[in-house]
Amino acid sequence: MQIEEIKRIKEEKGITNQQLSELSGVPYGTITKIFCGATKRPRADKLAAIENAVMNIIKDETGTLDLSVWFPKTGHTVEEWLNLPDDKKAELIDGVFYDIGEPTVWHQRVVGFIYFMLLSYVRSKGGKCLPLISPIGVQLDMDDKTVVEPDVVVVCDPDKVMDKVIYGAPDFVLEVVSPSSKKRDYIIKLGKYQNAGVREYWIIDRKQERVTVYRNLDKMDDMQVDIYTFADMIPVGIYDDLEIDMSEIASY
Repeated sequence: MQIEEIKRIKEEKGITNQQLSELSGVPYGTITKIFCGATKRPRADKLAAIENAVMNIIKDETGTLDLSVWFPKTGHTVEEWLNLPDDKKAELIDGVFYDIGEPTVWHQRVVGFIYFMLLSYVRSKGGKCLPLISPIGVQLDMDDKTVVEPDVVVVCDPDKVMDKVIYGAPDFVLEVVSPSSKKRDYIIKLGKYQNAGVREYWIIDRKQERVTVYRNLDKMDDMQVDIYTFADMIPVGIYDDLEIDMSEIASY
């Protein structure tokens, strides 16, 4: 991040030099010189420490960084998403960036377990369906305004699988809810998945210890919603003979 960008965020958020000094360990006088322009080329380590301090200050109560600090306007495109820095992971929904927080170990184990079960089934049965695990971008609406990153997908049309994104709706989508993604997973992305034609959508909620499954999501008059516990066997609706044993997740 350039010093001009840090300065803009600092002014917008009302962050003081004293706050930055206390959090970054950079002397108050050094910070003052940097922001008043007396120091033209700050040392890289000093600048990195100041940037980290700014990021810590503007994190919300969930501990997730608000990307609107860097991208305060709507109207962003897939090209911008593709060019995001490696340290800024985000989804793009209708031209708005949403931060993706770092997953927990529990999150990764659950995602890996279900992906393994799906992959094992597909390999044993053959066929063209392809299970994929995050991070993978899905350009749902096939426009330049939306790229989501589900935790697990199954794509049965190989023509949709591109080099950097899935272009169009997967057949199966799974999301593991985090505190910062709850509204996005249950409301915003549910609507997007339905409109795009996703057939089946699972939401795993650790806090509630439940799995909400939307089947026939692509059929407005025939959508089915079922709620399971972590002790249940859950059928995968896009197949006739596959169930996921959630009791193994409960043991985590």
